[in-house]
Amino acid sequence: MGRTPLLRAYDASNVSDELYDSNQAGSRDELGAGVKFAVPTVADGHVFVGTSSSLAVFGLLSEGQTTTPSTPTGLVATPETGTDVHLNWNANSTNAASFLIERSTSGGPFVQVGSVGAPFPILMTSPPWSARGYTYEVEATNSAGTSGASNAANVFTPAIAGLVGYWQFNEGDGVTTADASGNNDTGTLTGETTWIAGRIGPPPSISRRRRAERACGHSQ
Repeated sequence: MGRTPLLRAYDASNVSDELYDSNQAGSRDELGAGVKFAVPTVADGHVFVGTSSSLAVFGLLSEGQTTTPSTPTGLVATPETGTDVHLNWNANSTNAASFLIERSTSGGPFVQVGSVGAPFPILMTSPPWSARGYTYEVEATNSAGTSGASNAANVFTPAIAGLVGYWQFNEGDGVTTADASGNNDTGTLTGETTWIAGRIGPPPSISRRRRAERACGHSQ
């Protein structure tokens, strides 16, 4: 979890000919943090790619774009639950190909965490195990360039009370362990892991120099 994925497109008649990758246009097409085993979906002339915090939609840009989109305004961030933040804003333009969503955590640098193809209200997901303050900004982009950043919208997500995660380590093999708490925070075992017999199930034997990390489906 946390690595930035890369979408590549190849010529169907010659797969050695790469036509595009999602990093070649800078921040415009960059994806947010990836999710393991997430496969892009092609439908209606678009490519849909799921990240840990959003759904990115790729397609052909309108030809002849010569004007950078206007800067979005009126961005509002509203906490929906302990893990979800509702975003809404005014597009102020009709020539935006997509909107880039950036987030600052507890006053840190802004990092792109998603992009959408239309300014409809969207839901961003944040880690639930600690109370944090977030600041969001939105930029509009097309083939001519990227607008300035919208107004900054601050939001605070409270920590979730009660059980956050429950990992029984009883899978018997593999490098993941399921979360039985109902929060679906699947754990990933990193380093040298060997499953051994246990009292309830076959727990893993993990080197003291290694650790079990939580790899969740939430954003960074």
